[in-house]
Amino acid sequence: MLQTVHVVAIVSVAPENAPELQEELARCLRDTQMEDGCISYQISRDVEKEGRFTAVEQWISRSAFETHLKTPHFQSLAALLQRLDAQLELMQLEPLEAAE
Repeated sequence: MLQTVHVVAIVSVAPENAPELQEELARCLRDTQMEDGCISYQISRDVEKEGRFTAVEQWISRSAFETHLKTPHFQSLAALLQRLDAQLELMQLEPLEAAE
């Protein structure tokens, strides 16, 4: 049985780098939502702290999530995050009802 994967990522960059990151996140969002294993992929901009973004993702399986990490659009985003010296907090979550 496949178990869905839930991920939350919080990314922060210096405010002056926020427009460049937002543009790259929008490209990654469009391409990711078309991936076969993507159930849900949403990126939000923090309205109170410029330069902070949150991605909330759901994948059909761990394999689908790992495949996503190897895609050209994600690799492009990862390179930009490194170049911008972004802070990243990544959480892989298990819904409580699945843990029972």
